[in-house]
Amino acid sequence: MSSKPETVFRKKAQEDIDSLPNTYRFTVQQIAKKGDPDNLLCVLGHFVGIEYKKSERDKPTRLQIHKLNKIRDAGGSTFVACPENWSEIFEELKRLADHHAYQSATEEE
Repeated sequence: MSSKPETVFRKKAQEDIDSLPNTYRFTVQQIAKKGDPDNLLCVLGHFVGIEYKKSERDKPTRLQIHKLNKIRDAGGSTFVACPENWSEIFEELKRLADHHAYQSATEEE
């Protein structure tokens, strides 16, 4: 039995995330409150919410958008990830996880 496209993409994205240094990922179970992001991350102290979609055509629900906005309003980062935009999102996550870039930025302040 083949997996759904979103499931296949989510598994690949989670493997990528798990390869990042300074990053902790946990999956929000489907029995959780509706609208919660699929993954929550702590990336070098930065809170990140990720909602996975199977393609760019699939849009988050109003409740998902509301919860992603609450995370952003609290100073975190959020992403609606799909195969078409994953490489850009993963690059941003790598930048956040890069301890040396973080040290350089704090030393410049």
